Amino acid sequence: MEENNFNIAERLTSYESSKAMRNSKAYKLLEENHVDTNEILGINKEALAGSYSAKDKDPVIQKAKEKSFMDGVFELGENLKNSDVATSIKSRVPEGLINAADFGTNIFNSFDRLFSLDPNYQSTDIFNKWSANLDKARNSYKEKRKDIEGSVSDLAGMLLQDAPYAAALYPVFNKFTSKPKATALALGVGYGIAFEEDKNIFLPSEAITKFKHLLNILPDTPEDQIADDVIEAFEGSAMFYLIPGTIKALQFMKRRLPTKEVVSDLSKIGAAGTVMGISATKTRSNEKPVIDVSKKQLMKN
Repeated sequence: MEENNFNIAERLTSYESSKAMRNSKAYKLLEENHVDTNEILGINKEALAGSYSAKDKDPVIQKAKEKSFMDGVFELGENLKNSDVATSIKSRVPEGLINAADFGTNIFNSFDRLFSLDPNYQSTDIFNKWSANLDKARNSYKEKRKDIEGSVSDLAGMLLQDAPYAAALYPVFNKFTSKPKATALALGVGYGIAFEEDKNIFLPSEAITKFKHLLNILPDTPEDQIADDVIEAFEGSAMFYLIPGTIKALQFMKRRLPTKEVVSDLSKIGAAGTVMGISATKTRSNEKPVIDVSKKQLMKN
């Protein structure tokens, strides 16, 4: 009992200290100028920390990002085929009443758009014919890759209408987690970010570290605990906008993705992933100039 009380007290002390730091002028100054806060927080610098735009100015890099993202989408779809999406869901919900909105996530809406490439597809068949829908969409995608250059961008653009930053976030997340999880997280977070022309999404080392932590503990985290963990991770900072999408994405992974993930044939082909390994570092904006936060007056609230 005494040990539990000590842990609670230690956690509260850490929380209050963290809260005070995030309310300091120095911390806020760094956030406002998109400068990494790792030094002031005393955490390691993450190589993936930086600014990411919804659309890269270099069309070659943008095309590579879109191909890589589509590879992730099909990898996610392949894994959903082996989850309760294709089994228990269709047995629980009467045919004709199935639609993506019933399952509390916009991620299924993206697959609804993808499957709609087939003129015979009906939204009511999204789950009870998942495998067939996915195969048709994959075959259509492979054909488009052989077709004119812009057709793949058109296909990716269709999926990115409601989550414009997903393709930019996907290669970041895929650096530290699997393709299915990276896709789900990119779509989940992407849906929560409103598109603005020339707007960059800044992910400091703190955000990357917290994403890694949340994914690492996910297998042992009860679904009803996910929201509390995400809120605790991001509240009190400029990253609060990541909270809703991250909660939905992690709950989606917990509920839908199989414990043992599968690798699709399309992923094995995969030149796109290799291209993105190079271009992911190029899509980040140049490092911001260092702002001196050593002056005492900046550290005062």
